[in-house]
Amino acid sequence: MKKILTLVIYLAITPLVGTADAEFRVGGYYKNFSTVFNSPFPDAPITGIVVNRLRFNLSYAPADVLSFAFAYDFTPRVQDPLLFSQSPFAVGVASSRYRVADLD
Repeated sequence: MKKILTLVIYLAITPLVGTADAEFRVGGYYKNFSTVFNSPFPDAPITGIVVNRLRFNLSYAPADVLSFAFAYDFTPRVQDPLLFSQSPFAVGVASSRYRVADLD
């Protein structure tokens, strides 16, 4: 966690330094998204998911007619195993019954 925080601070400060011709740019962002599900069933445990996203952007333009853009996206996810099975909360028509008939 300390390495990620150091990297985020570095990415926030680096654009302020700049380069001589402003041809080289480094950027990125970090996002965190958490969700908790409290089941309406009395004996069901609370389930949840945590998604983190870390994105690095790098661009370089050596000339007006030539530029390079690189991006790396790292998205780890921690999820309760119960969310991998079919959800008891999903109510509706079965997915295989959305058509009346097939046209041949």
